[in-house]
Amino acid sequence: MKTHDTRCLSPRAQEALRVRVLPAIRSGMRKSVAARTFGVLRTSIDRWLKIVELGNITSLRSTPRGRPEGTRLAPQEPATTVRLITDRCPDQFKPPFALWTREAVQQLLAERFGLQVSVWTVGRYLA
Repeated sequence: MKTHDTRCLSPRAQEALRVRVLPAIRSGMRKSVAARTFGVLRTSIDRWLKIVELGNITSLRSTPRGRPEGTRLAPQEPATTVRLITDRCPDQFKPPFALWTREAVQQLLAERFGLQVSVWTVGRYLA
């Protein structure tokens, strides 16, 4: 059975494919025939049916992929952050930290710039 890699399809096309496969299965088409007809794996069809059985049909919809918008510092913000870290103690910002740790810098970025980043990302910024 030759299947196509549907990951190369656009998110809308992937969603349309899922929407076409499920009614075909419900109308009596066997899973193996549907897999051959639509060029998908039978395990994918099983997973989609399980999601629908659990009542979470919205999980079959396409979701945005890639890096979320607004998770990077603006061009002037790294310099501002470095100045804040080098010129002040963390005590002046009233965090529960006594030293500039990655967690303290993460909290500073959240309060000052409204930027929610992981501790790992803060470590990369600091490096």
